[in-house]
Amino acid sequence: MNDFLVMSLAGATALTTMLGGFLALSLKRRVAMVLGFSAGAVLGVAFFDLAPEAWRLGEKSFGTGGVVIAGLAGFFLYGLFDR
Repeated sequence: MNDFLVMSLAGATALTTMLGGFLALSLKRRVAMVLGFSAGAVLGVAFFDLAPEAWRLGEKSFGTGGVVIAGLAGFFLYGLFDR
């Protein structure tokens, strides 16, 4: 990679991070809602990205029911630890 591209990407990253910070500061009254949305979005993306591969790999070892039970148990434990 050339130096200009690297510096441009670093500058764009810094700029978008600052814009996100200014947006967060302007939404002080709704910060709980914004944080809830962002946490849900991260969990949803992680689940829909990882679930098909886990399903495919887990069916060989545990069967379909084992994969579903493991997923539900993990979700339950996450909710328990989050409280």
